Amino acid sequence: MLKSEAMVYDLKHQLDLGKLSKLDYLDYADEEKTVLERRSDEVRIFFFSDGKITAFVEGQGFDYLKEKIASAAVDLVTAIEDIKRTLGLKFDTKEVLSLGSQGDIVDVDVSVRKTTKSSVDVSVLRNLHLALYDIAGDFQAERVASQAGELKAREFVSSIKPDSKDELIDVVAKRFKEEGIGILEKIEGDQKIAKDAVLRIHESAFAAGMPYVNRAVCNYIRGFLRGAFVKFKNSEAISVNETKCWGTGSTFCEFHVMSLGG
Repeated sequence: MLKSEAMVYDLKHQLDLGKLSKLDYLDYADEEKTVLERRSDEVRIFFFSDGKITAFVEGQGFDYLKEKIASAAVDLVTAIEDIKRTLGLKFDTKEVLSLGSQGDIVDVDVSVRKTTKSSVDVSVLRNLHLALYDIAGDFQAERVASQAGELKAREFVSSIKPDSKDELIDVVAKRFKEEGIGILEKIEGDQKIAKDAVLRIHESAFAAGMPYVNRAVCNYIRGFLRGAFVKFKNSEAISVNETKCWGTGSTFCEFHVMSLGG
């Protein structure tokens, strides 16, 4: 299930799951009764109290889901219309469906954590991140973390489609702050060193306050920045280097973003 990709829709209304559970085709998907589910052949459709709806095929990616979602469309639309009628809500179903975006079940499932929400102590994140070095070695640890960040950034930028580099940096900065990754600052750097951007991260979740370890460790952030610029520029010829880090003796982390090949 952790590998399932989904279509995510937002009704922008709170849903009374208790009332909706009276619909004969909706069942609770969890023991805590925080998610309702409708099955349409292979497609599972989840309904959350915050108005989010996700449709996915368990264990499958987005390409497979696209093949199956058409057959589930009638069941999805019927459910949305029944939700409007049962709860007396007003919204445009066609607009909701047109604004659907690609997501994944890891993101969606966070909402069932009623008390802890999406938060986790930064020390847990950091211990997990640094343990990769001991388990997999330096090269693989850096590769896994950076690729995880890059994959998430490509998905993120695809969904927002920024019109300019400044807008791209602004939305990434907002996401980093909201997720507790760090505070992103754009630095006016030497264009001969970094043709695209010099970005500084304060309070990095991966490094801030750590002792000198003779290496930069913010690989997830480095990967995220590369993925964001690759998707924005529609070019794989992007290099991102972490030039400063708490792990190398600085009190902030800095990244140079450069387009290669001119």
